[in-house]
Amino acid sequence: MFTSRAAIAALSLSFATASHAAFTTPDAHGWSRGSARSVYAEWDVFTSPFGGNTPDVGLHPSPLPTGWVTPDVSDASGSSFVTSGGNIYSFSAPLEITAVVPNFNAGPAWVTTILVQTRTQGSEINPNTVRIGSYKPVEVIELLRQPNGGMGGVLVETLWKFEIRGNAASYAVEFAGAASSLSLDRIAIDTKYGAIRPTFQNGTTQLPAQPIPVPSSLAVVGAGAALVFRRRR
Repeated sequence: MFTSRAAIAALSLSFATASHAAFTTPDAHGWSRGSARSVYAEWDVFTSPFGGNTPDVGLHPSPLPTGWVTPDVSDASGSSFVTSGGNIYSFSAPLEITAVVPNFNAGPAWVTTILVQTRTQGSEINPNTVRIGSYKPVEVIELLRQPNGGMGGVLVETLWKFEIRGNAASYAVEFAGAASSLSLDRIAIDTKYGAIRPTFQNGTTQLPAQPIPVPSSLAVVGAGAALVFRRRR
């Protein structure tokens, strides 16, 4: 546990200088950024743990159409702060992150694919807490894992893929840390809605038609959800 100002400064420097690989693009999943019916928002430098974080890496469409929700990332743990490198971090409690992105509100006659990419340092995300409303990922791809120098832990880049019935006005991605000392370094969200297939996967269960999910308030969902993992070599 780091409580001294010097320790926090050293930790911030360690998080700011760790090497990493670039996030992937959605091309391998069937669309390109900037294409019709797609949304993209990416954050690398956060300015507040409480929200008001404008995407600083990229945003599409830009400017946002009138009436659209502003993309944002926030933490509800009540104990986090922003490091000198622009990460959201807490040494005393697990982070409770919500990332919100707008969408087209096209209605129930579609399927929306959502790709969430996260880069964390220190401790890791609890995979059982990663949700969009009642939906869990259909696929989880670990893009990078490497030792995190300085203060220890690991640097992990992960892609979480969702398929959601319908297309809503916005989506709230929620996840929590497995422990304290999680540093949220970067997050990117890509969405694309398209025609409904005969069946589509939600986690390990094929779903029939159902109402559009409403993004839930931030809550750590109980463990036990089966995730489909595929590690990229």
